[in-house]
Amino acid sequence: MFLPRRSLLTLGCFCGMAMAAWAFFAEPKMLTYEQAMKLQQAGNYKEAYEAFRARALDPKANPDQVGNDLQQATQCLQNLARTDEVNRQSLTLIKQHAGNWKLLRAAAQNYQQVEHYGYKIAGKFVRGSHRGGGEPLDSTARDRVRTLQLYEEAMKLAQKESKPNELARFYFEFAQQFLGQYGYGNAWRL
Repeated sequence: MFLPRRSLLTLGCFCGMAMAAWAFFAEPKMLTYEQAMKLQQAGNYKEAYEAFRARALDPKANPDQVGNDLQQATQCLQNLARTDEVNRQSLTLIKQHAGNWKLLRAAAQNYQQVEHYGYKIAGKFVRGSHRGGGEPLDSTARDRVRTLQLYEEAMKLAQKESKPNELARFYFEFAQQFLGQYGYGNAWRL
C-alpha cells in the first residue's frame, strides 16, 4: 500500500522537526580539558570559557582539576573584557564545591591575579574598566582580604585531606599571600 505524496511530506517534516528538537534539547557533550585549552589557545575565548565553566560547575568534576578550570575560565573572561563577571563566577563555584580546598586555593589565587580596580555603579562594585560614569575604586586591599579569607577556609580542609608535601606547599603559598606587597624585608611591619 502506497501513502499519498502529502502524507509522506508530512511524515518527513515531522521526522525533521523531531530530530531538530532532539539536537536542540540534547545535553551538550562535555569537552575535555585538552579540547578546552585548544579552544583557548586558538583565541576562541567565549567557547573556551563556556567549556571551562561547564567543567567546573559539573557536580562530578574532578576535585583536583576544578581549581584549574576556574583559573582558565577567569583568564578567558579577562580576554573577553568581561572582568566584571569574575567575582560572581568565583562565588558560584565556591558554593558548588564548598568542601574542596584546592578550589578555594585557586579562587584565592584568582583574586590576586585579576585587575584590582573597578567602579562603583549604582552602589555596587564592578571590577574592571567600563564606559560611562561611576566612581573609580581600587580593590587591592579588598582582594587581599578575600584572598586571606579563602586561604584560611582552605587551610582547615587541607589539614584533614592533603599529603604532607601538598600541605607544605599550601602553607608556603599562604605565607606569601599573607606577606603580600610587604615582602620579606618589611615583614616586621606585620
